[in-house]
Amino acid sequence: MIIIAWSRSNKPHVRNRDLTMNETWTVRKLIAWTAQWFADHSIASPRLDAELLLASILNCSRLDLYLMPDKPVDDHERSLFKSLIRRRIQREPVAYILGNKEFWSREFIVSPAVLIPRPETETLIETALTLTPECEDFRIADLGTGSGCIAITLALETATTHVIATDLSMEALAIARQNAERLGAGERIVFLHGSWFEPLNAVAALQSFDCIVSNPPYIRTGMIESLQPEIRMYEPFNALDGGLSGIDAYEVLAAGAMRWLKPGGRIILEIGDDQANAVETFLLNASFEAIDKIRDTSGKYRVVTGRKVCRN
Repeated sequence: MIIIAWSRSNKPHVRNRDLTMNETWTVRKLIAWTAQWFADHSIASPRLDAELLLASILNCSRLDLYLMPDKPVDDHERSLFKSLIRRRIQREPVAYILGNKEFWSREFIVSPAVLIPRPETETLIETALTLTPECEDFRIADLGTGSGCIAITLALETATTHVIATDLSMEALAIARQNAERLGAGERIVFLHGSWFEPLNAVAALQSFDCIVSNPPYIRTGMIESLQPEIRMYEPFNALDGGLSGIDAYEVLAAGAMRWLKPGGRIILEIGDDQANAVETFLLNASFEAIDKIRDTSGKYRVVTGRKVCRN
């Protein structure tokens, strides 16, 4: 068990027992102490993590912390804060500790049943919104929805879009449904249990979609153990594992999308940064046209799109 001691020197260390301190611990002092301890333990964003965890204990925003740097933190609050620090030192992601993660300026519930939404996925959202016309009854399928962040964001950012979201994990679907209800998208999204396109076959009313989106697993199986502990120890393996080559899901998605897309409909796929050419090949082999490879803000290829051929 890790025991955190608050020392008068403000230098973090681990002791066999807690120290009972009489000094006053302020917001400023706790953040500085914790950020240094996180840095000493190779936490990637030590100050940000310290601020997020303390803000959750004090039930305030990060900005509020800067507005009250000299506010004393009482013994009870400090005890709760210590428990969160212990979890972070074990490399549990902050998003799982807090139970939420911001994506596209909205707060999504997350748990170890779902991948933590990442900023890179906003490139998929931007692409989909660019390609989504303002029309009645625009229909999107989000395959492997996880937390529901893609499906919900697309539903809320467009006026008339309706979404079908599928996932193989019942636990993930439960989280996605909670997010949809909380964020006001519950009436515009139908969640179905099953792998990729399989659940669509059981819904007789479904005909076809204007757009299919997916952020499938794309990490090579052999590389998962080399990922940072926050990912390999805590995030769901099945949502990471893209098979030996990392691209197993894309061939399935490219081939299946042809059946479910309307003529002129789009497939939009998030990819790993070295997979653009392979995914382009899958789409071409499935007879998609107008293939486009799109870079994220770091300049890496992050999304590949294709269009189902229109026939007169």
